[in-house]
Amino acid sequence: ALRATGLLDRGVDTMNAVMKNEADEMQSYSLSLTEKTTWSKTDFYDASHLNAQGNLKLAELIAEDIVKNR
Repeated sequence: ALRATGLLDRGVDTMNAVMKNEADEMQSYSLSLTEKTTWSKTDFYDASHLNAQGNLKLAELIAEDIVKNR
């Protein structure tokens, strides 16, 4: 998994919490992906962009969550 540990991990958790709070305030959709899947280097084009395989994985997670939470 590409999830970091230690200080960086806490920073990611904080960022996720802030983003969820903002989405909730705007009555917008939010989805936590860190608990739902394991990302690997093969899912990424570079350090911060998904490749076709990663985009497909993301799209499947979003579609699954939308259907589940209708």
